[in-house]
Amino acid sequence: MQDVQARELMRRLLYARRTESTDLAEEVCREVGKLSGVSPQLQRQLDAARRNALAWVEKETEARRELFARMNQAVADQRTRSVKRLLTEIKTATRGGRTEEEERTVREAAAYLAAVESAKLARLDTLLEDISRFPANDDPWHLKSKVKQLFQVATEVGKIGEHRQAQLNVWSTRLRYLPFPPRSATPLRPQERVPLHQQVGRAYWTMRSCPQCGADRGQQCVVDGGPHAGRVRQIPHSDRLRTVIDELQGQQKEHGAVRTVWWAYDVTCPDCGQEAGAWCLTPGEPHSARSKEARKLTEQQVPRL
Repeated sequence: MQDVQARELMRRLLYARRTESTDLAEEVCREVGKLSGVSPQLQRQLDAARRNALAWVEKETEARRELFARMNQAVADQRTRSVKRLLTEIKTATRGGRTEEEERTVREAAAYLAAVESAKLARLDTLLEDISRFPANDDPWHLKSKVKQLFQVATEVGKIGEHRQAQLNVWSTRLRYLPFPPRSATPLRPQERVPLHQQVGRAYWTMRSCPQCGADRGQQCVVDGGPHAGRVRQIPHSDRLRTVIDELQGQQKEHGAVRTVWWAYDVTCPDCGQEAGAWCLTPGEPHSARSKEARKLTEQQVPRL
């Protein structure tokens, strides 16, 4: 009879290990300690199983204690990603229940995450309010950077609600209907300046004679000194290229009249009455009549006042 009970206890110890239940393992170990009258061989097996179970419980208890200590530290250090990851681990490791102290740690971690999410939502609301005052005919590149910032914060928040998502969709749509003029080039450092022969097409290299080697128009430059004098150069002399570049730039200034371009948000909308610089009362794009009016002014080359 006692041997049957001993085998049942060993089976329960094995089950406790498989289900990772330290509470069950401790309970069974206490029952093993009270059991007597077992055959010597089975008693040795039962004692070994009890020792292994107690060692496992001690190891798991220490790991659990360390897990909650890491959570407390992560909350104290305000490491949001670590808190989220540890909270998931804790929920998995404590499926069987938690002590009051462990419950307090979990509540504090959840409250910290809620406060972080609330702060992010508040920041998102502030950005949405700020961008709502952005003029429709202001710098589109500046607006694009603001919209990008909006989406970055929204991604960090996760669930932002239907109303906020609708506002983000509006700004995303508005960007698609804005003109984006080329940005002014950033001045190059001396070592990054484009070589003269790359600033003008090869077909223009010989459009003027060379003041350095005397090559006539249409002829390639030659080496004008040293042991290789008279040999054809791969690229023209710098003085010749500067002459060509200056002439081409002069021609562009002379013939390149500035064209007036009107965009939708530069004019008052015939449909909704929004004045220049104000967004149309649409979920993103301007009214077609407004765009049509802008195209008409551009075609007529009406000057801006």
